[in-house]
Amino acid sequence: MLFCNDCKTSFREMDLKREKVNLTEYMGRLEWETQSFCPRCGSWDYTEATECDSCGRYFPDDQVYLVNDYLFCERCLEKHLRIHSAAVAKFFINNKDWIEELNEYIKEER
Repeated sequence: MLFCNDCKTSFREMDLKREKVNLTEYMGRLEWETQSFCPRCGSWDYTEATECDSCGRYFPDDQVYLVNDYLFCERCLEKHLRIHSAAVAKFFINNKDWIEELNEYIKEER
C-alpha cells in the first residue's frame, strides 16, 4: 500500500495514475519518461504505507509504532496506552491489601 502525504489517503500501487511526461534519448533511442502520482489528488508526494493492527487504516511507515509485536498508528497507540494504564491502576486499587503484604515481605527480606 501507498500513502499520499498531501491528501492523506492510502491506495494500492496498481491504482497509481501514470503519465508520460518527457521524451528523452536513451542509448540512441527516444523513450518516454513515466511519472506516477496519487489517483485522488494528483500529487507526486507519496510513500510506502503500513496497516495499523488496531484500526486497519494505512499510515506512512514513520507514523506506525511497533508495541509487543503489534503495529499501532498514533491515535490507536494513545488509546492502547490509556486502556493499559487504566487496567494497571485498577489492578493496584483492587489488590491494595495484597500489594501492602508484598511490600512488607520485601522489607523483611532486606
